[in-house]
Amino acid sequence: MNAGGIVINKHVVTFLLKGLFLAVGLFSGLALSNNLLTGASTSACPVPKKLTFSSLRHPQIQSEIQPLLERVYAKLGIELEFVVTTSYRDLMLVANNQLMGSAAFADDIISTMPGILAVEPPLRNMSYVLLCHKDLACDESIFDAQPKNLIAASNAMSKTILNRFPQLSPKQMVSTREVIGVLRMLEENRVDYGIYPISDRHNGGLLELPQNLNYSILYDLKSFHVISRQISCLLPKIEVALREELSKLK
Repeated sequence: MNAGGIVINKHVVTFLLKGLFLAVGLFSGLALSNNLLTGASTSACPVPKKLTFSSLRHPQIQSEIQPLLERVYAKLGIELEFVVTTSYRDLMLVANNQLMGSAAFADDIISTMPGILAVEPPLRNMSYVLLCHKDLACDESIFDAQPKNLIAASNAMSKTILNRFPQLSPKQMVSTREVIGVLRMLEENRVDYGIYPISDRHNGGLLELPQNLNYSILYDLKSFHVISRQISCLLPKIEVALREELSKLK
């Protein structure tokens, strides 16, 4: 073929066009593949619209911790629902992925339950307190001196207390389904002592204790929000949002 004095070989043109089409096809295929991979990595950690967490019947959890967590998850576009359960069953439901998390638990209780994740940073400093009727001795010595004394504690706390104070007999421990049950049993004179959790004792936590009982601080620890491993991919985002919200409280 001759066009304006330039000889064009139709076979060469055909070859060049085929090469061009092949290059375009490969480029489009790579772009599509990249989009699919990007979509897969995004959908691998979907952000749910709503999560259900367990919670304990404790005044500080309802008035402070739950609102805090609602603000944290709102940053991620997630609505929270809280259901009150019994203390140790609470963690079991989270470990078995029947609930996606729990509002707050003490670190020594969390360590007894594999399959759950503690969210950093800790929510609060807290303490376990020995509560006593006014006419009774009120310190750790009662764990040794009076083996017949009955001591109320929640199901979850009973396990950790027995580990912490091996001189105690399991027969002395009267387990309650809920933390608030400890106060109820003391009020009804069904036990001699109770072990009760309070928030930071250096920042108003002691005001949570009944005025008609004596008390002794057993030990200090920290409380953490916990989540199920099923939503572990959200952990980094949750921790960033939690740090931001906690910093506003300082």
